[in-house]
Amino acid sequence: MEPWGISGPLFLWLYAGGVVVAFTLGWMLRKAIWRSGPPAEPMGVEEVAFMRGGPVRVVDVALAQLLQTGAVRAQRSGILSATGTPGRTELERAIVDLLRRGPEHARTVKAKLRRHSSIKAVRASLQSRGLLKPDSFTQISVVHLPVLVVFGIGIARFVNGVNLNRPVEMLFIFLLGTTVILLFRWWQVGKHSETQAGTKFQRDLRSHRTDASLRLPVVALTGVAGMVALGGLAAFPDETVSVALATSDPYRWTGGGGSSSSDSSSSSSSCSSSSSCSSGGGSSCGG
Repeated sequence: MEPWGISGPLFLWLYAGGVVVAFTLGWMLRKAIWRSGPPAEPMGVEEVAFMRGGPVRVVDVALAQLLQTGAVRAQRSGILSATGTPGRTELERAIVDLLRRGPEHARTVKAKLRRHSSIKAVRASLQSRGLLKPDSFTQISVVHLPVLVVFGIGIARFVNGVNLNRPVEMLFIFLLGTTVILLFRWWQVGKHSETQAGTKFQRDLRSHRTDASLRLPVVALTGVAGMVALGGLAAFPDETVSVALATSDPYRWTGGGGSSSSDSSSSSSSCSSSSSCSSGGGSSCGG
């Protein structure tokens, strides 16, 4: 007599079908949980920067502000140093404090501060607006609860088959495959990805970058902060600074926009007399 009244091959088919159905239900549950519309309140520069280039882009904006105010100097090699002028925001102060302990390369500054508490607050804001999915261990487990139920049934069948000396090799392979998929999903805990609303917002930002504040619920993206939020440090309005600092980031944003700190607007080639890099002694870009 077959265990549970189901033959081994038939159970394998039922298990495989159950896993597919369970993943589909989990996917539908995820879409229902994070269903949202466009943001209602205007988004700040830091939030736009996060959507365009992830945590590193937020650091780029703070660096641009510090370079603009003269609180930080940049050498053509990409080395940054503090001048003694304090930062104005929490993240700017963290950058200045780091550089006061000694000069650092821009890439090192980004790597050390990409997990700063102020950037976590920006990410939380985007999650509350429905633009990013918060992937915690509990949330991933809840979404994949249907799969865990099917997996548990498979484990029970496997144990029963072993006790009855039945062949369970194929069932073991099926269970192993399910385990790998679940471990991969749990490995993504703490990471984040865009919701459908976030992906649409990204597309709109790219389409209306020159007049985004007129067409989208964002603050006016003017000045250095706005340019860098959209285009990274390559868009800094001083050619020498932009060339020195617009290098490959140690961590690249893999959101739906596919942007990185190296994409820039045409304004990156402009350089005015009040820019952060000049030949005078008070410049922010050293030799």
